[in-house]
Amino acid sequence: MTQMHFFLPLLMLTAPGTAVAAHDYLLRTPDIAVVERTLNLTAARRHPDKVGPDLTGILPGGDRVEVDLHHDGTLDRIEASRHGTMPLGEVMPPLRSDVAEMIYATTALTAGTRLGEMELGDEIALEAPGFTAEFTADGHLKEWTRD
Repeated sequence: MTQMHFFLPLLMLTAPGTAVAAHDYLLRTPDIAVVERTLNLTAARRHPDKVGPDLTGILPGGDRVEVDLHHDGTLDRIEASRHGTMPLGEVMPPLRSDVAEMIYATTALTAGTRLGEMELGDEIALEAPGFTAEFTADGHLKEWTRD
């Protein structure tokens, strides 16, 4: 029983750190301008009203996107506007390069693969016409579903 009294506080200290580590693959900043620059958005508009996306803009290839952020400044989701698509290569810059390389290495995806949405949380989820893919935070393929 005495060992449990020692172990329980230690467990409580390490558990929150584990959840935070999952987002370490991602750009973390409270400055939305950094997110805007990282994605190389033009015609960017910030939406501070908490209704709809936090940021909208046009990727270098001309595709319009909507960007949502978590409260801690990490990216939550990048979605092509109006049910369109966007190239995977243009939404990869916020990811650490080793994670992006792992995603390419574990799948047949290329920079030109067209996505409808990239969701970023404890895992990375890609939705595209024809498939949905989920990756671990370090870029390993977890699940691949064809439509």
